[in-house]
Amino acid sequence: SPANTPPGRDSNLLVYDPVADRVIMFGGWSDTSAVTYINDTWIFDPSTQNWTNVTSSVSPGARGYIQGVYDSTMNEIIFFGGFNETRTFGDTWGFSYTGYTWRNISTPVSPTPRAYYGVDYSTRNNTLVMFGGSADLGIDYLNETWTYTSAVGWINRTTSITPDERIGSSL
Repeated sequence: SPANTPPGRDSNLLVYDPVADRVIMFGGWSDTSAVTYINDTWIFDPSTQNWTNVTSSVSPGARGYIQGVYDSTMNEIIFFGGFNETRTFGDTWGFSYTGYTWRNISTPVSPTPRAYYGVDYSTRNNTLVMFGGSADLGIDYLNETWTYTSAVGWINRTTSITPDERIGSSL
């Protein structure tokens, strides 16, 4: 087993970067004595079976209930929003394995803050697709569909015919 491993956690981001052949893990929460939200970034190298904790001068705040995808056009991991003990986030972040850097992605239009949504990536269209989630982690469920591309940003794709509200869905 690896000598250096991340602390235990739940509801964290975990995405495979196929170009770097690495797994990127960010955030989540730990409840060893009380729920604590985490803002660390770890990289797993499948060839050496080792985890490395990396730091960036800019990074998302501590949060959990996030999912992300690998964006092949930008060669980075993308995620939206999340939740911690005081708020629900409505920001978009990208992580590049090259240089271990996070960047806050500003777009003209953005989904409302949410966590616990479903997300996937269309390699055919180079588009992130996000559905549902919760505006406040358990009370207000959402049924909006949003897409994100690095060229355009976020677009609300919700139509009059849409699945019911839900959290924790998989696409």
